[in-house]
Amino acid sequence: MAQKLPSRSITTPNGLLYYPRLFEKGLDYNGNPAEHYTATLVLENGTDLKDLKKAIVEVAKEMWPEMDVVKALKEGRITNPLKTDQEGTKGYPEGCTFIKLKTKKKVGIVGPKLEPIDDPSDLNSGNLVRFTVSIFPYTAGGNKGVTIWMNNCQKCGEGKPFQRPASADFDTVEVADALEAEL
Repeated sequence: MAQKLPSRSITTPNGLLYYPRLFEKGLDYNGNPAEHYTATLVLENGTDLKDLKKAIVEVAKEMWPEMDVVKALKEGRITNPLKTDQEGTKGYPEGCTFIKLKTKKKVGIVGPKLEPIDDPSDLNSGNLVRFTVSIFPYTAGGNKGVTIWMNNCQKCGEGKPFQRPASADFDTVEVADALEAEL
């Protein structure tokens, strides 16, 4: 019988939604059907991460009681699911923490007043959201880590879209006659 892994269920703080694939799985990098629904939750600098960090440490301590898991998480000997973008190089706000979330099961999605959201156009990158998640330790290929799987999503506000409109990238141009353009 397989050993039951320690886990914790928790609701994340509110954050910005990036790259949501919550209504369909989409394709992987090779063009094959993807196995997971995915999203990235970006938590701006100053967000209270105490409960998330506590749950990560708790499951790691249960899995590897002989280790100083706090030190191992800081040193990277245990992969931490909370990533930071100190310089803003990933396109997230500078100094933020982000979590790449995934699940094999379709995510339940509700709005601020718990109304179901079924239309993909109602949930976009830049929206303010929070997730219920499950936190698990893992060992794979000799590596140890903690992962966070999403369960459900609540849209808490419109937020700010991070994609620039096309009109912000260009200047106006004079339209050339199609025949002149060919010459």
